[in-house]
Amino acid sequence: MRKETDVITEKIGQLEDRILKLIQFVKKLKDEKAKLEKRIDILEEDLTKKMDELSSLQKQMTPLKQIEDDFNKLKEERVLVRSKVENILSELEAIDLTGE
Repeated sequence: MRKETDVITEKIGQLEDRILKLIQFVKKLKDEKAKLEKRIDILEEDLTKKMDELSSLQKQMTPLKQIEDDFNKLKEERVLVRSKVENILSELEAIDLTGE
């Protein structure tokens, strides 16, 4: 009978050890979860700020894109005007040569 109680006591002790280890493991998991949740909150906050910055930069790009488009159109017009002026000058030179 004594042996049987010793075995039961030993098994209860082993069970108690396992339960204590399990409790410690659960506490560790809860701590890690809390740290991860805090990290997620920080990252979500950073993401929100970055998205706001991106939106702001995109709004700033709209007028810049228009300026770039206008500049390119002006360059094209300049080439066209230059070509027309060169043609007119060539025609004027031709008139001068025949007029002499």
